[in-house]
Amino acid sequence: MRPIKNKGPNRILFIAGLILTQGIQAADGTRYSLGAYYSSGEYGTNTTTEIESVSLGIRHKTGPWTYKINVPWLRIQGASNVLPNGQSTTGPSTSDKRSGLGDIIASVSRHLFYNDDRRVGMSLQGKVKLPTADEGEGLGTGEPDFTIELQPYALVEKITVFGALGFRKYGDTDTTNYNNV
Repeated sequence: MRPIKNKGPNRILFIAGLILTQGIQAADGTRYSLGAYYSSGEYGTNTTTEIESVSLGIRHKTGPWTYKINVPWLRIQGASNVLPNGQSTTGPSTSDKRSGLGDIIASVSRHLFYNDDRRVGMSLQGKVKLPTADEGEGLGTGEPDFTIELQPYALVEKITVFGALGFRKYGDTDTTNYNNV
């Protein structure tokens, strides 16, 4: 993975935001986080596309329930038919640069059980991608996606091993019929 190539004020704002959000947790079980993502590839096209995302996360935990929301800001440079998740649409492709609000992800999870002796547990999570990104700019599909996952985990010494088994229903568009996974 290569570092994000932002320069000047954007880099300063990114670093300042990262420092300010480290360890911010309200007494009521609410946490705030700031994340960054970078990827580069051809994604099924003949053009290299770079995808950058900076996202604000808010998590609230109460009892066995956890509620999360993730609000991303995107910058994509490369093929115009490549979406932020690396999928490409069947529409025409030109090389361009675009940025803006991404699709907001909201989720709710329910802790199902934890076995103290075996140090294993399981949660169930439902998630929806809200189509808040500008579809015309190629920052999203303009359609919601729905996911349900069973999330087992185990504590091994000081390490948590976890996974997910689930199903995602993609929102198909007029130009692309996505395969659900």
